[in-house]
Amino acid sequence: MIHHSILYSVLRSLLLAMLASLSLAVPAYADMQTDSDWNWSGKPNCKHPRNDSAQWIEEDGRRFVRFQLRDGDIGGCPTDNNKQHNAKYDKPYSERAEWTGHLFKNTGKAYHISFDVRFVQGFDQDAMTATFFQIKDCPTSRVPVQAKLGGWQKSSGGRGKFAFNLGTQTSGEEYISKFVDNDPVDNQWHKIEILYGTGRTHSLTVSIDGFPLLAETEFPNLFKCGRPKLHIGIYRAGDKAGNSHSIVDYDHIQIGEVDE
Repeated sequence: MIHHSILYSVLRSLLLAMLASLSLAVPAYADMQTDSDWNWSGKPNCKHPRNDSAQWIEEDGRRFVRFQLRDGDIGGCPTDNNKQHNAKYDKPYSERAEWTGHLFKNTGKAYHISFDVRFVQGFDQDAMTATFFQIKDCPTSRVPVQAKLGGWQKSSGGRGKFAFNLGTQTSGEEYISKFVDNDPVDNQWHKIEILYGTGRTHSLTVSIDGFPLLAETEFPNLFKCGRPKLHIGIYRAGDKAGNSHSIVDYDHIQIGEVDE
């Protein structure tokens, strides 16, 4: 017969092992979410398509948030399944799982934004549509900054690239892309650092692990509606041919004013 103390010890070990790999889904309309090593907080900007579209995960003593989209995960924002809007951008619908939270005021100063990111899988579309962070102000498609990863053309052996859409005074946008030799979708943590200058003219500088992705680039001030917000997570165009299952993790989000 198994002694009660041995049975208790086995059950306790199993329970601790389960808790060590705990993942906690974030409700579609959760309150503000943050962590002890973040100085930023965010919440779902729209209803998420699934319960596990965003979830807290604890792994190897680290707590982080995971976003994931599967094929057909249509977002809950008003434009995501709006046929007229999507026809304008040549897509059947939008897939989305994002958090949004306030950034800074348009003070004329520069700000440093940094976060750890891990591209677990996916982000392999030939089309350049998968966004992993945005800086927005007005609740429209006029977005000052969108950062994307994709454009692989893997079927023809092409390289992947990061790309940045920067808003213009007209209805268009400036598109800047940067090829990458090493595949960042490697299930490893990377450090993204952003220098954002505000004022009459805005500027953006972006690096990953100290490697420059975007040299300092100026673009118009499009902060017309108030205090801007950071969006993290995945936002991409739907594809009738099917999208891959994409997963990305975020941790240690820090935002601060740059000392002059």
